[in-house]
This record gives sequence, C-alpha cells and structure tokens, in this order.
Amino acid sequence: IATLLDDTDLPVAGKAVEALSLRGAEAFPVIERLLKSGTTQQRWGATIALYQSSADIERFVPALTRQLADPDERVVRCLALRIGSTVFISKSAHAVRVL
Repeated sequence: IATLLDDTDLPVAGKAVEALSLRGAEAFPVIERLLKSGTTQQRWGATIALYQSSADIERFVPALTRQLADPDERVVRCLALRIGSTVFISKSAHAVRVL
C-alpha cells in the first residue's frame, strides 16, 4: 500500500489512502514509518489515512505536529485543513488531537 501512495495516478493513490485508513490500528506501524521517512506524497497519504481512520490516533500527535514544519506546503496544508475540521483536547494526555 505504501508504494501505491506514491502513484502518479492520483485516484490510485487515493484508493491506497482509503485502504490504509480502513485497516485502522493494524496500519499504524506502516503509517508511523511513512510519517518518519516516507516521501512527501506518502506522508500526505498517511496523514489523510489517519484523518479517515476510526482508530484512536493520539499516539501520532507528536509526529503530526512536527509535520507542521515540513518544507512541502501540501503536507502543511493537509494538516491545517484537518486541524480546522476537528480539534479537541484529550483529557488523558492533555494534548491537542489534530485529526
């Protein structure tokens, strides 16, 4: 799935994002790896997959926060859109959940 996130055919990349998000917490190791060392498009796809996932993504808040300093504006814009759509304070970790 990670390779398909980089597909130049954006509908294919979009289907890969959807497949990743549907795996929920099972996909977290792949998403974590992509957020750390994936290509820009893979990081973008991993961020969207987290947004679409129904699993608890609190563990990704530090990685997503670091992405706000990403030199690629697509990644930053993606996060900004997600922050604007769903922001809440987690009582357990006292952290802002951005997706």
